[in-house]
Amino acid sequence: MNNNVTTSAGTPNFTSAERRAAVDEAGKASDDFYRLFYKTLEMRPHRVAQLYLDSAVLIWDGNPYVTSDAIKKFYENLPSLTFSVATVDAQPLPREAVGDQKTFMITTGGSYRVSGVGNRNFSQTFVITAHTDKWKIASDVFRTQVHPTHANAL
Repeated sequence: MNNNVTTSAGTPNFTSAERRAAVDEAGKASDDFYRLFYKTLEMRPHRVAQLYLDSAVLIWDGNPYVTSDAIKKFYENLPSLTFSVATVDAQPLPREAVGDQKTFMITTGGSYRVSGVGNRNFSQTFVITAHTDKWKIASDVFRTQVHPTHANAL
């Protein structure tokens, strides 16, 4: 019996055992990665861009930053931020997603505090990929979550 699942395009996906192992690996990688990312963002924002691929894309509240140079400039100009991550989810992606490399999608959510402004809720979705011996961000989408009754206050 063939345990491989095939998509409608004919591309083989994970067997159930491979899928379980990939999900477990994604969970471990996400745990390590999100802690490193937010610690770096809070303590060394000028170094956050080192976590991105040179060709990475960051979308921050709808504003695009393409390439690690643009991302570096963006983070260097942010005010001081403190994050409290409440949720983390991770899923493996097909290797073809980023240059035939091991790739995971990580989604985080919680709150952040801008120095002197107060708390805001956020969600963030990363696509990270194995690059040499480190995880690098290929794509990053950050959204401030605004309650509908507060939307006009921003």
